[in-house]
Amino acid sequence: MLSCVINTLSLREPDRLRGRRRGAILAIATFAAAWAMPAVQAQTTPASDEKKKSEEKKSEEKAHGEVLQLAPFQVSTSKDVGYAATSSLAGSRLNTELKDVASAIQVVTAEFMKDTGSSNLQDILVYTTSTEVAGIGGNYYGGNAEDGSYRARMLVNPQSGTRVRGLDTADLTRNFYSTGIPMDSYNTSRVDIQRGPNSILFGLGSPAGIINNTLKEPDLDKFGGEAQFRIGSYGSYRQVLDVDVPLVKNQLGLRISGLNDQEKFRQDFTFNKDRRLYGALRWQPKLAQGVFTQIDIKGETGRINANRPVPVTAADFISNWFGPLNKYLMYNPLTNNGTPQEPNGTSHPELRHYFAGAPARDWWNDSPGTIYQNPTTGAIGNGRMDAYRQRDGDPWGGLSGVTNPNLDEGGPGAWNKDTAAYFANNAAITKIINDYQKATGKTFTGFGTSVWPQQMILSGPLAFIDQTMSGPNKKEWNNFDSIDLSGSQTYFSDRLGFNVGYYKESYRSGYANLIDSPRVTVDVNATLRDDGPNPDVGRPYIVSPSSGNMKREDREAWRATAYYKLDAADYLARDSWLARILGNHTFTGVVTNQRYDNLDRSFNLYAWDAATLGTPFLNSVSHTQWWGVHYIGENLQKYPSFNAIPSSAIHGISASHTPPAAGKALIFDNNTKTWHTANLKLLSWETISTSSTRALARVTTTRGPTPWSGRARCWTVLSSRSWAGARTSLSVRRRRISTSGMPTTFPCPSARNGTTLAPPPSWRTSNAAVGARCCTRSRSSRCSSRSCRRASPSA
Repeated sequence: MLSCVINTLSLREPDRLRGRRRGAILAIATFAAAWAMPAVQAQTTPASDEKKKSEEKKSEEKAHGEVLQLAPFQVSTSKDVGYAATSSLAGSRLNTELKDVASAIQVVTAEFMKDTGSSNLQDILVYTTSTEVAGIGGNYYGGNAEDGSYRARMLVNPQSGTRVRGLDTADLTRNFYSTGIPMDSYNTSRVDIQRGPNSILFGLGSPAGIINNTLKEPDLDKFGGEAQFRIGSYGSYRQVLDVDVPLVKNQLGLRISGLNDQEKFRQDFTFNKDRRLYGALRWQPKLAQGVFTQIDIKGETGRINANRPVPVTAADFISNWFGPLNKYLMYNPLTNNGTPQEPNGTSHPELRHYFAGAPARDWWNDSPGTIYQNPTTGAIGNGRMDAYRQRDGDPWGGLSGVTNPNLDEGGPGAWNKDTAAYFANNAAITKIINDYQKATGKTFTGFGTSVWPQQMILSGPLAFIDQTMSGPNKKEWNNFDSIDLSGSQTYFSDRLGFNVGYYKESYRSGYANLIDSPRVTVDVNATLRDDGPNPDVGRPYIVSPSSGNMKREDREAWRATAYYKLDAADYLARDSWLARILGNHTFTGVVTNQRYDNLDRSFNLYAWDAATLGTPFLNSVSHTQWWGVHYIGENLQKYPSFNAIPSSAIHGISASHTPPAAGKALIFDNNTKTWHTANLKLLSWETISTSSTRALARVTTTRGPTPWSGRARCWTVLSSRSWAGARTSLSVRRRRISTSGMPTTFPCPSARNGTTLAPPPSWRTSNAAVGARCCTRSRSSRCSSRSCRRASPSA
């Protein structure tokens, strides 16, 4: 992506301007002018100016007649020259020269981030040594492209997709406290990358190391600030405002930074809107001669809303239809499920290798799917029905689909990739096959079917490069708040000192994806389950359920650090040989306590209401998972081959496909054993009432080494089974958990173990762990709304 800084204005207070009032007036006036009248600032090469800048800093210190003192528990970026940093906290928890640290540490300075246009971790790690970053603009993917959970994690928290020394994900920290907040350069003074384990950083470093971002701090000596406006490709722009004001010279300072980053990407409908506010207050009271005291308060709040680009391309479930399947269809779902047919009824069981018993080899269940015939509108239905079930019945049957070229469905005869003839045009693979047959005397029977169906498709009709498959039907969010308190005091000219710190962070993230599949296939079903004609046969489509996740991570830590510097020259003659041999030593002790609490909920966005589907037709009290049937192109039967399909024949979805609250669906009635249409209602994750929401698909609660205190005591009801019937045996454990963000209240069990009770309906119908909770402050059959109030999921 091309980006250009068209307005960057930095201010530093002249020596003659000392008054707080005049400084504040100048700040307001200058920043207002900076935003209204952009000025172009030329950039200089840091390498050529390093010596000059170093000399300017020294002369500036002499002119002031006083060098500002800092605590040894922090690093001053004022000593960084250009891209070169000389010290770090990453090696010993104290400000230590990098040349004295026996560890692999790389420091990314603020000037390097500015000159490379790096604003986040994904930008930085492509430049640094032995580091990799996944996702858009990265240099590796980091997982299996067919792994939906990994794909979702990379979309929601792209900052977690790192790898150091080729090993594993590095721990992310801010001011050396563990964090989940994605870093941004607007309030970052430097980034320290500690490669590999370090026992001195006990409790933080993974085998890969840590990546720490140091937050900006107030300058107690001079007024300053910066206003930045950056424009980029596809309509992106970024605004940063940074104000640094010494309220009491050399004693009290305040720094406030704001960010408004509106980033857009190459694919349509993709964006990342990031808004943050950061503040830092520093106080250095003069308590006594020889005693240095420093108190810091830092806080940040941020809200990120996004529809980030999916870093994988479409999965091909079409090309087999033009190859070995010869564009055959399926005409009889009752007797020929998974077997292609000719119009005269002739079956081809030898082609079952390429034909799946479910559309896209994915829609195996009996959940009704809502029909969207037009990718450019949100209209539903095909004229006869709004939705339909594709599976089940009496006699049993189901619709069929095309499988992926890398998957073998089995059947009589040989799969084409199990023959040497398939690879005849590939000289390298042919040589491998010939060498194998010559050395073993055996006939080649294939390489196996362990290849996942995802390929990197960069050209052809399935190359979704400039468009997304899901369009505006996906979103991610990241909301966070943090507070960092620190107090330091040193004695005897910094020979002895201690630091006490406290950090608390609340990080809420999640996603809602209406189309949770990258598989693009073709509808090969000539008829639907009511034996009526399928008006969309031959059209490309995506069949997919919806998915969502809400995650809350609460981190809390306190840390106490003390040190003592022992210099032999203080007790011996400074120039003596014994003093030089013994040298100086620093003894450091650290006591830390950290707690991590995680509430992770995965769920379906929509479900068919049990009152209109499950109870009257399926003899079930369960809500049924919703699926979407999204057609994204014209009839492909007229094209002679897969490569002949023009890119205009297959489109991405460009309209919202949010399902309606009710619709007419083709269903199978288990009572009358007939197929007919019925009016069904849908439950939505955004509008569902508290009385109807009984459970989410999965609830995972973890906690750190120390229990919660001062929180409401609740019961956590967990089951390894789905709600399969009207009564289910549950195991009940008592646990202290945070009540914020929980979905609703549930009936309380009457006993602690082996309790049998009527279960709430689940949104998932197979092998899903279901979570519920109720409060114990109220002994009634339901939780007290006063003692366990439900929080908004979007909070």
